Amino acid sequence: MLTSHPCPNCGHSNTREGDFCRSCGEYLCWEPTQEHVGPADAAPPTQPSDVPATVPPAPEPGAGTAAAVLLVMDPDPTAVQPPQAVGVGGLLRNQSGRVDTYDVRVTGVPTTWVTVTPETLFLMPFGTARDMRHEDRFQITFAPPRSPETRAGTYSCVVEVVSRSDQAVVARAPLALEVLPFHELTVAVAPLRRRGRRRARFDAAITNAGNIATYVRVRGGDEADACDVAFDDDGFSIDAGATRSVQALAVPRRPLLWGQPAEHRLELRAASDQAAPPAQNVIFVQRPWIAVWMPAAAATLAAVLALLLLLRPEQVTMPDVLGYTQADAQAQMVRAGVKRAPQVATRIAPAKLRGRIIEQTPDPRTNMRADDAVQLVIGVGRTTVKVPALDGLTLAQAQARLERAKLTLGAVTPDDAAANATVHRQNPSSGRRLRIGSPVNLHAVSPEEPEVGGEPTADDPAAGDEPGGGEPTDAVRGLRTLVAEDERGILIDPPGRGDAFRPGSQAGDTDPVWVGDKVVFRRGASSTGDLYMVDATKDATPEPLTTGGEWSAPAVSADGRLAAIRANRLCVGSAPFTPDHLPCLPAEPQRPYRTAWAPDRNTLYVLVDAKTHRAVLRYDVQGEASLGPAQELATFSRAADLAVSPDGRLAVVGRDDAYDTAVFLVDPDTGGATAVDGIDQACSLSWLDADRLAVGAGRCGDVPELVLVDIRSGEHTPLDNRAVHFAFQSEDEQDG
Repeated sequence: MLTSHPCPNCGHSNTREGDFCRSCGEYLCWEPTQEHVGPADAAPPTQPSDVPATVPPAPEPGAGTAAAVLLVMDPDPTAVQPPQAVGVGGLLRNQSGRVDTYDVRVTGVPTTWVTVTPETLFLMPFGTARDMRHEDRFQITFAPPRSPETRAGTYSCVVEVVSRSDQAVVARAPLALEVLPFHELTVAVAPLRRRGRRRARFDAAITNAGNIATYVRVRGGDEADACDVAFDDDGFSIDAGATRSVQALAVPRRPLLWGQPAEHRLELRAASDQAAPPAQNVIFVQRPWIAVWMPAAAATLAAVLALLLLLRPEQVTMPDVLGYTQADAQAQMVRAGVKRAPQVATRIAPAKLRGRIIEQTPDPRTNMRADDAVQLVIGVGRTTVKVPALDGLTLAQAQARLERAKLTLGAVTPDDAAANATVHRQNPSSGRRLRIGSPVNLHAVSPEEPEVGGEPTADDPAAGDEPGGGEPTDAVRGLRTLVAEDERGILIDPPGRGDAFRPGSQAGDTDPVWVGDKVVFRRGASSTGDLYMVDATKDATPEPLTTGGEWSAPAVSADGRLAAIRANRLCVGSAPFTPDHLPCLPAEPQRPYRTAWAPDRNTLYVLVDAKTHRAVLRYDVQGEASLGPAQELATFSRAADLAVSPDGRLAVVGRDDAYDTAVFLVDPDTGGATAVDGIDQACSLSWLDADRLAVGAGRCGDVPELVLVDIRSGEHTPLDNRAVHFAFQSEDEQDG
């Protein structure tokens, strides 16, 4: 029965049929048996004939138990000049008594320099059969690269033999390698071409590409010997692999005063005792102080300057003509040398400035050309005048008073009224403002006719001019309820019926708007406060909608969404109207202060203060607080209020260059603004229907009178109310 034995190297199970592992070839070292010849009977091995004489004899087998490896190196290699190679040989003998694999390596130099052939040796133990290799030679080749990192000098190396069985170094041998020096220089110059009148500078970078420090000298010269070349450092030492920068200065020996530029070809050299790279060629273009084209250009420039001086318009200083009449202002301008007649515009001004210059362009004491345009603005009076009271005057006296007021006599009834007949009624009534030259209609009675007392009859053509009692007139027919603000708070009043009441209101309540049969308004002592809602059908207690005291300018859309301003931020939400349901946009540089919804329910107009002007912005609203980008629709120097008609027309109380404060109809598509005739001062407004507009005519601080304006006919009808902010509700809105 054959016994098995595991290989100590690879673990393969081997039978006793052989002495070596069938897997890796490792010697198995079987224990001696009676069938094997013992060490005492074995004949001593003979030394191979190819072992050098210097190799010591191998120990007798079994003479000791310690493993032994013999490493014998040939003489040290001679010096090597990079990138050449040099080799050295060696002999390795396995005297360990077992089969082993050995790796040969070299330390002390970079591994990239070394090549070992073969790198691995497989050796039988010394004393085996002659046909079994127990020693072998190897060759080590050193090939250092040609680079500055391969420094010149002697390197102390060690040849090491590593046993794979023991995983340890089992033999070492010192080795000396001498790397010879080599020399190499490189030169880079920039730029290769320079221009100048007096000198030119060139930067040179010199690199020592050798493996030993060297001393470098730099020189320069001109082929034509027309320039002197000097360096800031003409001799220095450079370590291996280092770069040194120097600057060369080329100076022409003679200045070039006139003519074409001259080229000087220069050579810059850098050399050491052992290396001399090629010279670097550069060009210095010497520019003349006076170019060939300069005299002709100077003559041309002088001619152009002379022509410009001849053709240059006369320069004058704009005089200060503010406060002068137009004739005196033009005389002052002529004396100052202004040649063009001024462009004259007019603007409404206080009485003391009427007929005088209130603005001029250019500004006073501004330098200008004599033929530059000049604009003058002359102050004028208003284009409207108040209708005087004519009751009790004869027709002749009434006509004279109308002429003094710059108005004309209109229709007189009856047609056959005598010249001495007295005025009994007039239309428009006294105190109204009309455009200059507008007619005033009169109803006169003869001295022998009794004066008609009481209210006019239905057959009287002047009936309905002054609504104040009984049924509403045609001018105000269709109105249901007025909600207005006066000095005592919120007033709810059907016009002309005298049954007004204040639903729990108090002084300071303002900004009323309709929400069905209810009214939303602001309560607060300052420009902001909280929003409240009250039932307009009865004298109820207002209910608070918001808190915080930062709200103003409420507006409610047809579908019940509320827009308001909170702390200079625009807020939009739906019922219930609470701060949680009124999300606000971020604060903008333009401060909003009035709001109005369009009937399409998705368009919101906002008046904003842009510091230098007032603007009407249009927002597209989709849902709560989902506002599209704002579009600037129209601008005014000042603006107080805005309102939108049931058919989408926008009206604004504003000011522009032609009007002090007036009512403008603004096209919602183009932004064009058209003034409403007959309204020269207004505070607030509210649409009654598509054709009628109620205007608070007068200053806001004076609680203006409400005037009904028919947009189509231009007719103005006073109402028996005064209010700062107000809103009408029509019968159609009530039914809706």
